[in-house]
Amino acid sequence: MARRMADEKFRNEQWEKRDAKHIAPFNQFVDELRCDERGWAPYVAPMYGGIRARLLSVLRDPGPKTQDSLGSGFLCMENDDPTAEKISEFFAGVGIKAKDIVPWNAYPWYINRAPNAAELNAGTEPLKHVIDLMRDLSVVMLHGGEAQKGWKRLIRQYPNLVAE
Repeated sequence: MARRMADEKFRNEQWEKRDAKHIAPFNQFVDELRCDERGWAPYVAPMYGGIRARLLSVLRDPGPKTQDSLGSGFLCMENDDPTAEKISEFFAGVGIKAKDIVPWNAYPWYINRAPNAAELNAGTEPLKHVIDLMRDLSVVMLHGGEAQKGWKRLIRQYPNLVAE
């Protein structure tokens, strides 16, 4: 079911569990990103697999419904917006469960537009950090051109990151 973050009970459950052992390393890292001069970044919802996830789902940048004031405060396919709904339906349609996923963005700070080249470069270190947290990672899914551009920058910087 999509758009569950519109339900206050579900949203509060996610907020209460944001420091759960499997997701805490990601959200502690987001706390660090929030101290960066680039601004605000959303947490990763605890419904996801966190350190045990096998799939990293990379989009462009956090959307408006990830903001604390306008939405959930989380990267989440249950956010109350069309993009999250499409992602939720896509994963459900192919049988991929939230516990198998960690969502992230090529540019993890909120800008609500396509990141430029410098911003994509700035997103490579956070992306690498997230990958390092995922001990069971086996698949990276890149959604869109900016995610692909960010990934190419990451691979240029860390050419041995991907197993052949």
